[in-house]
Amino acid sequence: MHRFTKQFASLIGAAAMACAMPAWADDDRYIIQFAPGQAGNGAAAVQAAGGRVEIDLTDESINAMAITIPEAALAALDKNPNVVNIEPDPRVYPMAETVPYGITMVQADQVSDANAGGKNVCIIDSGYHAGHFDLEANPVNGLALSGSGDPFIDSCGHGTHVAGTVAAVDQGDGIVGVLPGANLNLTIAKVFGSDDWTSGDCGYSYVSGIIDAAYACKDAGADVINMSLGGGGASTTAEQGFADLLNNFDVLSIAAAGNDGTTGYSYPASYASVVSVAAIDDTKTVADFSQKNDQVELSGPGVGVLSTVPTISATAEVSGVSYNVSALDRAASTTASGTLVDGGICDSAGSWSGAVVLCQRGSISFSDKVANVEAGGGAAAIIYNNASGGFLGTLDCNGPSFKACSNIPAVSMSGEDGTFLVGNELGASATVSTESTAPADGYDSYNGTSMATPHVAGVAALVWSQAPTGTTAADIRNALISTAEDLGSAGYDTSYGYGLVQAADAVAFLGGGDGGGDTNTAPVASFTSSCTDLSCSFDGSGSSDADGDALSYSWDFGDGATATGATASHTYGTDGSYTVTLTVSDGTDTGTDSQTVTVTDSTANEAPTAAFTSSCTDLGCSFDGSGSSDSDGSIASYAWDFGDGNTGSGETASHSYAAGGTYTVTLTVTDDAGATGTSSQDVTVEEPATGGISLSATGYKQRGRHNVDLAWDGASSDNVDIYLDGAVLETTPNDGAYTWSSNNRGGASYTFQVCEAGTTTCSDSVTVVF
Repeated sequence: MHRFTKQFASLIGAAAMACAMPAWADDDRYIIQFAPGQAGNGAAAVQAAGGRVEIDLTDESINAMAITIPEAALAALDKNPNVVNIEPDPRVYPMAETVPYGITMVQADQVSDANAGGKNVCIIDSGYHAGHFDLEANPVNGLALSGSGDPFIDSCGHGTHVAGTVAAVDQGDGIVGVLPGANLNLTIAKVFGSDDWTSGDCGYSYVSGIIDAAYACKDAGADVINMSLGGGGASTTAEQGFADLLNNFDVLSIAAAGNDGTTGYSYPASYASVVSVAAIDDTKTVADFSQKNDQVELSGPGVGVLSTVPTISATAEVSGVSYNVSALDRAASTTASGTLVDGGICDSAGSWSGAVVLCQRGSISFSDKVANVEAGGGAAAIIYNNASGGFLGTLDCNGPSFKACSNIPAVSMSGEDGTFLVGNELGASATVSTESTAPADGYDSYNGTSMATPHVAGVAALVWSQAPTGTTAADIRNALISTAEDLGSAGYDTSYGYGLVQAADAVAFLGGGDGGGDTNTAPVASFTSSCTDLSCSFDGSGSSDADGDALSYSWDFGDGATATGATASHTYGTDGSYTVTLTVSDGTDTGTDSQTVTVTDSTANEAPTAAFTSSCTDLGCSFDGSGSSDSDGSIASYAWDFGDGNTGSGETASHSYAAGGTYTVTLTVTDDAGATGTSSQDVTVEEPATGGISLSATGYKQRGRHNVDLAWDGASSDNVDIYLDGAVLETTPNDGAYTWSSNNRGGASYTFQVCEAGTTTCSDSVTVVF
């Protein structure tokens, strides 16, 4: 027999397997392939069986359609002689002037993109904010795909971030991409998100939609396809399609390896004809979340990648001047105005009625500072850093994570801006907003193999633009593999693949140029060094260039730190031997020199001092160790022991105890030389009152699917909140009964709770097991 794939057979033959793939079974969406020349008869059979065509791919060599059809009709359709194969249509998801670190890491700054006008990168994603300051100069074409919406409305933001990594334009402000010259042709295929700028939702797409978009990219002239997306479901049809694009149309497809941090396969990245990209950080270490399997082929920067987004999440304006701020996570999403006042460290409530209150970071938690501002009548809180630079923060409170912990807007600000405002702008009119603005010229740092993928796709297009005439997609793929910087274990490994892509090395491998001009002689790097204790000075002025070109200097001190200039100084954090590398560039070619320096700290290290504060409500406590200090260095790590067998890390931490009682909490801090200090305190927590609400739950199955009847009494409010597994399921009238249904057919457990609406007056939790 020919048709049913193993996935499909398991779907209709075993309830347990159907439960493992609910997205396919519940959507009733499948990909069906037809015998050669029989697409018309097959489509008629689909319609006769009650099916509906979602995407028609019969014009392509894969001769297939995506359809929705009742499960009961599939067996009959399989017997049709015009049908070759039926398989589920799996869901796929998006994989969460500054020069971002990844641009230099992949050598994009060493290769001119002057010839990139002959190349086209197609980005299959959530759209492209064409009006963004760093993107509007690019030549771009948006594809009109069925049901996908406007490709130039990116309410999700994922696609705009990806596009910025590929091609943000170098114009003296903002950021730059791998190809910053506004020469590369971009094609945008929107498969995620909506046309509502306020939604912010990326949603999901189907494999059939991705392969439809890929063929549309091919028709639009794409040389490289970027897919910062994926899912766990393989598809024979999609595998054939991407092989067709590579082998018959010379299109190189590049996709994210996946963000589950496991050895599982994500698709389309794990098809043999698609380049699978892993994520590394700025120290060239593979990210914890990056998939690690034998399909991983190349690595790219994917941690803390700064790029373009179509939104601004928070704003602060004082005397008509805007300041850079970040919304504190779980602060109210709102806007407030008032007179700017200084609240000090805001460790107690002041007389701040209607004011915008400046609070310096430190001593107590962000949550307590904002609560004190709110208790003092403040309209908004600005928490500025007690050191240089900005920071991100979260407010802690009980209840589901999506509920705000404040009623006022609260933002974080750099120490420099906060100090300036305290010294110069008190009494001025100020406005703080934590309401997202879109569309806007925003920037944000994202993590994910989604962020690594456009580095590799951009390098592929950049290298191809400099390659000799006749270079194929297979040649580009081989060049990237052959010249990748080997990371991790020697040779190929499943975490990094063949290593980090290197644009300049790949161009040289293919015998390409830099866009024309006279033959250039590469410069020669040379330097001397002198070290005392942990401090070293370096002099690279002995470097030379035979052509007389001016040189730029880049230092790598071997401990993650870098510098520029002909001479440089650096102080190491610990004893040891470090490999120092000087790279000199004449604007076209580079030269390097590496030497090993050994440093020894002759001064004794003083142990750090641990100190922390705590705040508890019911069974939940928050802890702030920012009061810890180190007299001769800095604190490198914080380790918490909550006294009940659980632990945590980070300068601040939160923990919920399983039962009331008194627990000894211990904070251990470790400084940059390895010495430790500890501090212990007792905290007392109490069980929250149940409010006298009693709850019972009865589980049963209907047609194999899970159902639960809830019954309660003792609630006094007009409405109650129904909680499922700790999150609000629904707010419903207080009539004492509620029925919940699930499409799940396999083994599972569900925990319910009923609370008076908007309060913490709740019943005990009740668990139903199937």
